[in-house]
Amino acid sequence: MKRRLSFIVFVILTIRLYGLDFGYNFVKLPKSPYESIFGYGLVSFEDDAFASINNPAVVPSVRYAFSGTSYLADVKYGTLAGQFREMTIGLMFINSGEMAKFDENGMNLGRFSANFIDFKV
Repeated sequence: MKRRLSFIVFVILTIRLYGLDFGYNFVKLPKSPYESIFGYGLVSFEDDAFASINNPAVVPSVRYAFSGTSYLADVKYGTLAGQFREMTIGLMFINSGEMAKFDENGMNLGRFSANFIDFKV
């Protein structure tokens, strides 16, 4: 029984760790223009509300900020940050644009779009 239980736990952990390698990791995109300029480094400026998303100890002089851009092709993403007293709220969104949808036989089933949202408190 112990061998079976340890095998099941091993399989579950292996599948979970292996599954983290798939998909587009949009959370690693830069959240602010400063982060993009300085090579994804964690930088903190006094007038950067985005710094409080990565480091909640930062108290920026600017309480709200928005950044948005077209990334690749039709993909658009942006970040919204705000600080209310001691709480920081961050929202990152990606709109992948419209893509054609096909089944396994190559039949066109129309168009679809995908959206991703990352919300931090």
